[in-house]
Amino acid sequence: KPGKKESGFCNKWVIEWEYSKEMLEVAYDICVDKNSEISFDYINGIIERWHKDGIKTLKDLENDQKPKKDSKSAYNLDLFEKMLNSED
Repeated sequence: KPGKKESGFCNKWVIEWEYSKEMLEVAYDICVDKNSEISFDYINGIIERWHKDGIKTLKDLENDQKPKKDSKSAYNLDLFEKMLNSED
């Protein structure tokens, strides 16, 4: 049976923030993969970040994990490729 602290986390995640079972499973998997054990504090940190960043669904999470393309870095990559090609 979960303790008072764990019950509080669960209420916040499910009732207040309305995270789905699938999202909770992803947070659990991330926690266990990183720490080799369950930590409600760690899972809470994951879900709090998602909540802050507006990540509510698996699709939102997938979009968040895609590399952000920024024009400055794209320019630098183009320049780097030109430099590599000019040495041939």
